[in-house]
Amino acid sequence: MIKNVFKKFLKGFAIFIAGTIIISTIIVIFCMIFGIDLPQPEKTEKNVSVTSNTNNDKKKINSKISDYNNFINFNNSYFSLEPGVRTEIWDKEINGKTVVWDGYFVEGFNKRLKLYGFNDYKNQAWTELGDQNLYHKSFTAKFNNKIDYLKYQNGDRIKIKGILDSRGSDNPNYHWELHDAEIIE
Repeated sequence: MIKNVFKKFLKGFAIFIAGTIIISTIIVIFCMIFGIDLPQPEKTEKNVSVTSNTNNDKKKINSKISDYNNFINFNNSYFSLEPGVRTEIWDKEINGKTVVWDGYFVEGFNKRLKLYGFNDYKNQAWTELGDQNLYHKSFTAKFNNKIDYLKYQNGDRIKIKGILDSRGSDNPNYHWELHDAEIIE
């Protein structure tokens, strides 16, 4: 009898652990998909000094406004900024901008294309780009209507126009996203 009770306890405990892992995984994936950032720490003197440098960083980004349509230059310029400054610049200057980017086709779905935006693409699968911490050099384009993604081969160069709505990150590894996308022939 004790043996049966112990078996039931172990089975219940295993189910509890598996459920906890599944729920945690779902939460992490949800946060990655919707670009949810962790809360920012309260301002300290260090944060104030970062804020005082923000104008110089804004000028740096604004002086490269023509580079918004060059994914490589834009990406390199953005990631040269301090992480705290990136958030402020994203919120105030970049989010919602219309851009025209080109990249290498990685994979597609009915209303979405995934592209790698740098010239060192080696026909990796999307998951391989993630494993190599290269999502921040990638972007997805979300279309309002179904697209014929099957006509593209891995590595095909495609030009996309869309509105920035999710920023890439090198830590954690996350890709950029464009919505209201259209393919520019």
